[in-house]
Amino acid sequence: MSTSISFATYNLQTTADKDATIISSNIIYRHLADRILNIREDSLRDDFKIVDSKYSRKIITVSGFLIATTVAKLRTLVDNFKKGLRLKEQNLDINDGSGVLRWTATTQTIMVEEEGWMTTQIPFTIEFLCSPYATATSSETETYNNITTTPYEDTITITKGSYRPKSKISFHVDNTTLTLIRFENDTTSDWIQVETSFSAGDDLVIDCDAETVELNDVAQDFSGVFPAFEMGENDFKVIQTGTKGIDLTVEYWPRYL
Repeated sequence: MSTSISFATYNLQTTADKDATIISSNIIYRHLADRILNIREDSLRDDFKIVDSKYSRKIITVSGFLIATTVAKLRTLVDNFKKGLRLKEQNLDINDGSGVLRWTATTQTIMVEEEGWMTTQIPFTIEFLCSPYATATSSETETYNNITTTPYEDTITITKGSYRPKSKISFHVDNTTLTLIRFENDTTSDWIQVETSFSAGDDLVIDCDAETVELNDVAQDFSGVFPAFEMGENDFKVIQTGTKGIDLTVEYWPRYL
């Protein structure tokens, strides 16, 4: 089975139209993204220390053939091919049969290698500048209902993926005299809290990837930082002030390096 691949809404693996056939025969995407290392040289010895590191970007290369039945229709296919790839920061979806992986990508280069004999088909190579990790298109959810103690302590274990996931933390308020909700990830030492007069039925949503906090779909002031989750076990606690009673949902999308 061929690997399916699309950029935004443009299909890069299709034989449905004999005058607009795109065959992506080589897709190079399983390598590790570029990693930036912050190095401190040892002033006394021939050595160094890694102070910090982060993943920066990833180049995904796609090559194959554009095929039509006439010279004119091949020209139209090439034009539409370039037009379909012109957008920036779009979803690049790749599925080799094990599930869709999604990168945020921008077309960096398009090479179309023409020779005289190539009248109805020509080879192409695309380089996509991508986010350093892919994100799954479906999420995992952990739910903790009727939290009436403070602090409430528990553990969420991230098993899918190979990198810290995209996450969203949601609270549903059951009681009317609540004035503070605080979430702490003890594993990463990250915490975030919201102080306001909550009402029964309120929904507080902390989107850690988009870096937004909303109370009933309206932007809400907060203090702290957006908590990250690491691969493996994450010990967390929830603190409430006032009459306790909330439901917690942690939704996350696995990411892959």
